[in-house]
Amino acid sequence: MIINFFGFLVILILGFFIWANDNLKRKMKNEKKENDSWKIVIFKSNAVIIKFYQVIALMIFVTFFVGTIINLNFMIKFSEVVIAAALVFMSQNMIEYFSLKFFCKKYDNT
Repeated sequence: MIINFFGFLVILILGFFIWANDNLKRKMKNEKKENDSWKIVIFKSNAVIIKFYQVIALMIFVTFFVGTIINLNFMIKFSEVVIAAALVFMSQNMIEYFSLKFFCKKYDNT
């Protein structure tokens, strides 16, 4: 029961960040009117997301590399892999939200 509540809470939080990220992008796009500072903010935010995926890929590579050297044998359910991939994919919105907020404050010319 606790695990199901925890999973529901995580999905609820990530769903909130999907909504908040979309809402922030729409608001900033209307305020900035596609000027250069908004393009810089989007570019920097996308760079942060690319770094996030590079770190995830590096962690997966190191895990596989260490697993082949040490010869670890363990079973992972396919559903657990799908859930982990979905959480990583959904956490992109949370990272993008915070990076947009950070870079909007940093490059705000008003």
